[in-house]
Amino acid sequence: MKNIFKFWFIQVSRGYSLPMSITNWLVVFSLGIFANGNIIYGIIGLVGFIFAHLGTNVFDDVVDQWLKIPKQKYKSVHLDNGQTSIKSILKLAIIYFFAATIIGIFLTIKCGYLVAILAMIGGIIALLYPKLNNYVLGEISVGLIFGPLLFMGIYYIMTATITKQVLLLSIPVGIFTIIVLMVHSLMDYDFDLTSGKKTLVIVLGSKLLALNIIFSLIIVAYFVTLMLIVFNYLPITAGASFGTIIIILTLYKRLALYIENSNHSNDDFIKNFSLAQNIGTIYCITISASILLQKFITPFSSNIAMYKIF
Repeated sequence: MKNIFKFWFIQVSRGYSLPMSITNWLVVFSLGIFANGNIIYGIIGLVGFIFAHLGTNVFDDVVDQWLKIPKQKYKSVHLDNGQTSIKSILKLAIIYFFAATIIGIFLTIKCGYLVAILAMIGGIIALLYPKLNNYVLGEISVGLIFGPLLFMGIYYIMTATITKQVLLLSIPVGIFTIIVLMVHSLMDYDFDLTSGKKTLVIVLGSKLLALNIIFSLIIVAYFVTLMLIVFNYLPITAGASFGTIIIILTLYKRLALYIENSNHSNDDFIKNFSLAQNIGTIYCITISASILLQKFITPFSSNIAMYKIF
């Protein structure tokens, strides 16, 4: 049973990418709790988002397989060795998307039409994701889904409002998601170049330039975080999120080595991907903890109750 779960959830569905969904959600969920929002709806929203995330992962593999797009062996080994078929993977994608749709319908009935609008936008982007990678929009579209769309959707089903703070905080969270995708694309550079994909990394035309852009984006994300603290959209304890500097430096060194060497093991991909994901994960957990700390221990005067835009 354990091996079956590991195969379908971890290998086929790339469940190892879920921390990004969960911790991004945790930030806006914490904002919802701060505003005394509906916790149950927030958790149901997470479940729906996870199904959509897994469905997108699987569907992306289906499209790549149909189009015979070369990719990392780590992501296609289950097809290469005949453990499963493209037909079975497509069925799994349909199951995931169906579950996400049912949850979306439920939350629309309970919370209003805006939920359906946000879900439809996210769903369309998810289905078009394989194609968007051919137009330099893959990383940006995922940042939009895991940032602003996720934040607006979860906060709205919890509080029936959307605030300026929610949108502002979705910016650095979305950037960290884009960073994970860019690290992924950096390691897929040669595969994507061969297949004709036009990811942001490919358009930059250089692995080294892409590496420097990735770390420039990290600086931007932390600058935005600092501004949110300065203008009282986040408590000062959110500054603890800057503690990821050690992981950031480690990732830079590992990616620079990855670029320099042409021989890579299957483990190199997942280790670097996990390291990039851990930066955003720790960031989100730290921000969430700072919000909840202020909610339950030392309340501060936040702008959360101000500037409602919907």
